[in-house]
This record gives sequence, structure tokens and C-alpha cells, in this order.
Amino acid sequence: MRRLTRVLTILALAAALGCSTEQLLDITPPPQPVAALISITIAGGGMLTVAGEPGAVEADATVEARNLDADGMVIVRESAGSDGAFSLGIAGEYLDEIMIQAIDAAGNISPSITLHAGEPFGLVAVSGDGQSATVATALADSLVFQVEDGGGAVVPGVAVIFALTAGAGTFSPETTLTDAAGRAASRLTLGEVAGALTVAPYGQELSFTTAATMTATALAGPPASLAWVGGVGQKDAPSVTLADSLTLQVHDAYGNPVTGPAVTFTASVGGSASPAGGVADGAGNLRVAWTLGGAHGTQLLTATAAGLDPVDAAAVADHGPVLDYFNPTTPVDNLDLLDIYGDNFCETPAYNDLRLGGLAMTIVTATETHLKARVPAEIEEGDHDLTLAVGSQSASPPLVVSVTQPLGQVEDHPFVHGAVDVEFRVPTSGTSYAVIPYSLNQDGPDDPQSWAVAMQALAMGGGEPAAEDALARFHRQRLSLQGFGADGDLPPLPPRGRSDEHATFYVLADIYGYTHEAVDATRRYEGANTIIYVDDTTPVGNVPDLKIEALGDCFDQQDYLTDVTAFGAPSDIDDNDKVIVLLTPVVNSLSDDPGIPPGAYIGGYFYAPDLDIFYGPVSNHAEIFYGLVPDPSGEFSQVPHTVDGAFAALAPILAHEFQHMINAGQRHIIQGTPSTPEEELWLNEGLSHLAENLCGYDDQNVGRVKLFLHTRATRYTSLTLGGNALAERGAAYLFCRYLLDRFGAATAGALIGGPESGAANVAQATGETFAQLFKDWAAAIYLDDRDLDDDGFADDLGPAYRFTSHNLRLDYPYGAAPGEALAVLPVYFDDPAHGDVVHPTAADYLIFEVESGHAPPAGGSVTLRFTGDMDADLGVLVVRVSR
Repeated sequence: MRRLTRVLTILALAAALGCSTEQLLDITPPPQPVAALISITIAGGGMLTVAGEPGAVEADATVEARNLDADGMVIVRESAGSDGAFSLGIAGEYLDEIMIQAIDAAGNISPSITLHAGEPFGLVAVSGDGQSATVATALADSLVFQVEDGGGAVVPGVAVIFALTAGAGTFSPETTLTDAAGRAASRLTLGEVAGALTVAPYGQELSFTTAATMTATALAGPPASLAWVGGVGQKDAPSVTLADSLTLQVHDAYGNPVTGPAVTFTASVGGSASPAGGVADGAGNLRVAWTLGGAHGTQLLTATAAGLDPVDAAAVADHGPVLDYFNPTTPVDNLDLLDIYGDNFCETPAYNDLRLGGLAMTIVTATETHLKARVPAEIEEGDHDLTLAVGSQSASPPLVVSVTQPLGQVEDHPFVHGAVDVEFRVPTSGTSYAVIPYSLNQDGPDDPQSWAVAMQALAMGGGEPAAEDALARFHRQRLSLQGFGADGDLPPLPPRGRSDEHATFYVLADIYGYTHEAVDATRRYEGANTIIYVDDTTPVGNVPDLKIEALGDCFDQQDYLTDVTAFGAPSDIDDNDKVIVLLTPVVNSLSDDPGIPPGAYIGGYFYAPDLDIFYGPVSNHAEIFYGLVPDPSGEFSQVPHTVDGAFAALAPILAHEFQHMINAGQRHIIQGTPSTPEEELWLNEGLSHLAENLCGYDDQNVGRVKLFLHTRATRYTSLTLGGNALAERGAAYLFCRYLLDRFGAATAGALIGGPESGAANVAQATGETFAQLFKDWAAAIYLDDRDLDDDGFADDLGPAYRFTSHNLRLDYPYGAAPGEALAVLPVYFDDPAHGDVVHPTAADYLIFEVESGHAPPAGGSVTLRFTGDMDADLGVLVVRVSR
């Protein structure tokens, strides 16, 4: 007896021995027919001709056309040529809806399209294009379009809606029917905004394959007012030419810029304008430089024009700006708001050149003595000069602002030669940091790496992973192909005796995969995608018809479709277009093994050798998975199961195991080959727990995730070397859920089928390195939906550091601290010595802070040295979480 390590490796062996092999089943549907290459013309006598050009459908496919408007749903089929061209006749009338789809030789059906008889329809411009008129008036001529069918004939009685895709205006009428000549006409009244308009009508019920547009131009009206539109509100010293020129604009009655008339500029208190006057350009603009007069205070520049009201622009001549102080005085974060106080600021925010460390600050509000401005996002941690210039005058001396690591910013400090020094800025007693030691080691065995921290020198050590129990071994082995017999000694397929109503199956009789039991079963349910058999030894009363029907409908009509949408289609080696579920007491009896922990039980499983189409003794040669049966009296196992309890447990079990079936079929049959590596256990289990979540079964996931997050289990729960223990499954689920939240629903399907597995598969599906994803995920577990600045709102730190499907702190609350998901360990800056272990691809969570009643470190900062195993891929993530 030998154990094979890859699913379907036996297939490759059979080929090497010269055994006959079967063709892979074609389950790929033809592409959707190409509407642009298909026309439906009137043949006369109540008949239509549906014709497709080369490439309209898949080569040699059967084309099916259905007249949805005809009595009895007229259906016609015709074969396409080797170039995908076809022609068929079908009874029908003008504008009838015709549904078209393609069927290949294997019976796969393409997505359908629906066309109207006469399509493709076109919309042709007839008259009225290119007109112009003054804003808020109607165009002189109506806009006329004509509707034609695919043969060029006009189409009467079609509803056409007139609409604009550029510009503003109204149509009268907005919707109209084409007349006997196939024409639709409407009058356009221009809106109040000058510029180009584009008229693009569309069909109310029909789509136009080609649709002409028309243009019109709304012209500005005569000059009606003057307005200053740029450069107003500046401040500088007396007798200085302002830094920015001012812009005057001439408007019509609706505010549209127009050229003319002649404008004159006059400056107050001895100031001057250059030029002293002029005529606005084609855009209605006239620019002028303004030199202030010699007096302090507000000065005016007046623009006048014949027949229009004059308008004033104001500027202020003043002494230079003065910086006094700012709040908060404690170190600030990137994007914090600073209140800056002083004198002679410009009340127009844009004309205060305020900079921090040379980077421009965004000013929110401004008065003469107060500026509210935001710290630049890109500024680095440290002390920076705050400077201000108003016009040509600058404040002196500058103020100094201390900037700390932003709240929620994740700093990565990988160990180099087993150590790394990290400087923490600790200016106040309330300053704290989340420190997340991590290990990126992915090689087994799951040996812990030690780390430590101390004042400029920290160590982790000790601890061994728990021994794998029997239930864990069963879960690991059920995903591995197991075979019997020597190489080259392939026994013939045993008879299965399978029929529509009855079937014989071989079922695992022990949790180690060494023995199998023949089971006779009767079909109790059949749906579009699923057949459920029940072992004949099960008491009839244990499996009521209503319960089996409800379970079957739930999986067949909901969970099956959800899993297929997320992960892809299952294989179909038994050519029945369905998956099989076998409910048998043999599954119940597996839970009586002495190695199964008390209270635990095996509810169901998928067995990869069932997809081995050659090897006989352990394969049912079908897409099949197994579940327990209700056993209220404990007849079949020491663990009884009520009828309601068993059926409630089976629903998520089927959703979970179906992912394993899809994964194996895609990986070794549909996308890959027998030699494609198996998906690693941790990721395969994580995806199956994700399937439970997608199908709405989260009760068990909540328990698993809580085991992972609470009691600091994260430090010894390896993500990539796990998959057995409940905490490991919680971690794997949470990682898979994070991938979907960050990269989208298509990620689940991208992780199925190979050719990579485990961490390499994750990198392939996301385009990110696994190491970076692991660190981002580890940080997201702490940062998700966290209100770091206590403003009542969760800080949005970006998709790398959050879950969109969960609020971890609310969905998985830690009992001792409601609203918190993690049990973290406090470490104090005045005595930071601490040591612990972190296992491969695991992370720990600690809070570094100033102990209550103690002062912050002298100088407001402290450097700590983290040390660890020299040959381990270790590091620490540092996140500032309070000021």
C-alpha cells in the first residue's frame, strides 16, 4: 500500500503505462452572438430572415432563434458554417423581438442576445444641423432625424427621445413618433449658458446601432455688467505692485463672458493701473497690474465702461505679517489642523504663503490675526520651520513645529542580521504605539522564532506547537490523494451498480483513509445541479421528506450558485451535469475514533480520490461529497444528532465542502493537469470558510476568528503552516476575506486552479508580494475601523488597512474589553524589557506606552532595540495610536 501526494497523479501514471485515456469534457459555453454582425430583414409573407456575417457565432455552432412576440414562442434552429456565418428564416413581423443564442456540439449554450426585427437600426441626421442663436432663444429651424432599418428602409412609428449630451436647452416635443417617412422633428430652445451643444436622440424602445448627432451654438448676449474675477483681496506694502494681476470680465445678462465695450481703470490714494484701460478679449477678459498707493489701509481699483455700472476691487496696504504662536503646541500629525495666531495676515486665504518645512499648507480659514491650516500630508517626522509670506513681506523669525509619526501610519522595520533599532517619539504621557512583531518564515516545521526588546537592545523565545490530534490529521489527509497497490498494478474499476434511483458508493470507514465501506443508497432529491442520496441503513424517520427537500433546494438553488459564481464551475467526470451528496451513518461513525476530541464530530467531507477516473478501489468516479445523517438516539455514533440539528449543520458543510470540490476539479482537470500541485491546506480551508461566509453561514466562522484574535493566540497561530486547528482556520478565513475586501470579488476565482499554490498563488492572484500582503493584513487586524483620534469616526487609513465586510472590533468583540477585538500586551517605555515567541507567518500585538503616573522619556524620544533569531525573517510593524 502506498500514499500518493498529489490529486490525480495516478492519471499521469496511467498514461505512461499506455492505458487509454478519456477526452476532457467540454464544459465551455460558446461566446455570446455578436449583435453588430447580425441583421434581421423582412422577407415578406410574414417571414423574417436572420443572417449573421462571418464571426457572428462560434464556428459550426447551432444557431437558435426564438420569436418572443409570436404566439407559441416560435423557435428555429440552423447550423452555422465553419466561419461562424449563418442564415435562417423565422415567422414574424416588423419590430418583433428575436432572441438568438448559439449551441456547440457538446450542448453548451451561449449567453443570448435579443434583437428587434429590422435591426440593426440607424438614426440619420436630415436637417437643422449647425445652427446658432443667442442664449435663451429658440433655434430658427427644427432638428429632423430619420430612423432606418438594417436594409436602409425608413421605419415609421418609432418613439425617439431628443436629448443633449453637451450644453443646456429644452426640446419641444422631447419625445415624438417617427412619421410615415420615418422622420422625427423637434425644436430646440437654448439654455442660458453660451457654448457648443450636441444633440443626440435615442430610441425609447429600440437601440440604434449607428446614431447621428447634430450641433448647435449658444451665443452670448450683449454686454450687461462688469465683474472682477481674479486677483481680488491681496495684501502687500504701500507703493508695491501686487504679485498677481487682476482680471476683469464683461458679462451678458446671464453671466456669460463677452467682448467689449472699452473699460477704464482708476486707482485710489495715488495708486496706478497698467494698462489704464482697454477692451476685453474674445473670452471677455481684461487683465491689469495694480500698484498700490503710498497710504496704509484698504485701497480700491475701479473699472468703468459706458452704459454699465462701475465695479471696485479692493486690496490692503499694510505692515509685514507677524507670527506669535500656534495650537496645539504638542507634536502634531500629518493632516492635523493648526491654529496660527499673529497679525497682518491676509484675509483672503490664497494670498497667505504659509509653509511648514518648505511644504505649502492648505489654509482653511483666514482673518487678519488667525489662520487655520492643515499640516502637509507628505511632511516627514521631526521639527520644521513654520514660515509665512504675504505679498513681498515675510514674517520673521519663523516658528518651530514638531511633527510626529501620523496616527495610524504603519512603519515596517525588518530585522537585519537579527536586530533592528526603532526610535519612538514619546513627547507626552499619553503617547502610545501598537508594535506588531511578525515572522515571514514559511518553511516547516512550525518552529517558533524568538525575539526580544530592551532599551537600545527585546527577545522572544520558547514554546513548541501543539501536537496534531486525530481530527487534525483527518482534515489534512482528506485533501490528499490516497491509493493502494504497487506502481503499474492498477486494478480494474469495480462495478458501481449506479442507476437513477439506487447507487452503490465506497465511503471512508476510518479517519486515516485506510478502509472503505460499500454503501447502498437511494436517491431522495434531484435538482438542477444536485442529487442527494441517503444510505439505505438510515431509519426513514430520521430523514423526513420536507427536511431533505429544504436542504436540497437551499444548496441547489442558492449555495451552489453562490460558490460557482465566486470560485468557478466544478468538473463533471461522470457526465451528469450535477454534483452528488451522500448522507450516510458511516460519516457519523468516524467521530467515534479515540483521537477525536470530546464533543467534536466530523460532519462531512470531500475526498479528492473520487475525481480519479482510473483508479478504482477508493474512487467513486464522480463529483461527490459526504455528510452525516440525523441520529437522535446515538445509534451510529457516541455523538447524537437531532433531526433539526443535523440539517442545520449540513447546510454550511455542503457550502464549505463544495469549494474543496471546485478547487480540486479546476486545479487538476479543468484548468490544470494531474501534476498541478495541490492547494496548500491553509489556503484551501480558508477559501472553504470564505464559501461559508459568502453563502451566509457565519456562526462557525465567528467562533474560529475569536479563537484566533483573543488571548494573544495570534503569535503562535501560523497562517501558512496551519489549516487544522480552529484558530488556524479563523486566521485563514480572515486572510481570504481580507483579500476579497481589498482586491474585489473576482479574487476568489483567481485563487482557484493553479498553477501556483499557497503564498505564491496569493501573489499571482493579487499582483502583490505575499510578504507585503501578510504585513498589511496583520496591521489591518489592529487598525480596522479604529477611531485613533477620538473624534467619533473610524479613521479611514485606506484599503490596505481595513476590512469592508467586517468591523472586527464589533463583529468579534473581546469579552474583557467590549469594542475591542484583540487582547494586547502592554509594554512600558521606562522598562521595556520583554521577550516572547512568534511562529512562522504569525504576528503578536503589543501596546508600547508610558506607565500610568510616570513621566515621558527625557527628550521626548526613546530608541529601543529589537532582536531575534539570526536566521529568521523577522520584523516589527510600528503604528502610532495616540498622541
